[in-house]
Amino acid sequence: MGKRARDAKVADPSRKMNRASDLAQFAEAFPTEEHLREALATLFSKMGREDVRIVHGSREKGKDILFFGPGGLNERRLYACVVKNDRIGGAAGNHDAGAQTVLNQIQMSLSEPFIGDKGEELWIDTVYVISPVECASGAIESIQNALRRIGQVEFWCGRKLLDLFAMYWPTFLWFESGVLQAYLSALKASIQEDSAS
Repeated sequence: MGKRARDAKVADPSRKMNRASDLAQFAEAFPTEEHLREALATLFSKMGREDVRIVHGSREKGKDILFFGPGGLNERRLYACVVKNDRIGGAAGNHDAGAQTVLNQIQMSLSEPFIGDKGEELWIDTVYVISPVECASGAIESIQNALRRIGQVEFWCGRKLLDLFAMYWPTFLWFESGVLQAYLSALKASIQEDSAS
């Protein structure tokens, strides 16, 4: 094997990393939902979102995090996040399922305004459902079907959320999650494999 091919192989140890275990280590970086909300608030600030607020609590009305960001024509819009630290599964019609809880939170977020600092009613433009764990596709479909005419909902779960952290806050992945350890292990295995060749 030539030096260039060997260098390219060593330069990308991620090819050896197991995407599922990488995602599991990312999810484990959030021991509690509170920790996840705090990390998301920091991430949104790093993304340039304004007035990021954690509003989780008894008066949240379905909203865990709020922030302002640009709309399609760069107008200022209010966005809400429903944050779950577990896998969202089940069906929206099943009252014991996570999907029903998420559906309830989305409906409250879109139907009840946030009261601003000056007492004004501020309406949510889009609700982001966020989890570090992949959501069951059936649960997403079930929620989307129940919300067809209510408003805009986006799902940022699992790999999609990990990629967002990688783009805007890569040091979190290196130092707060087990992803660095997985990367270093893959690098070591790649070097050992090359040494044996």
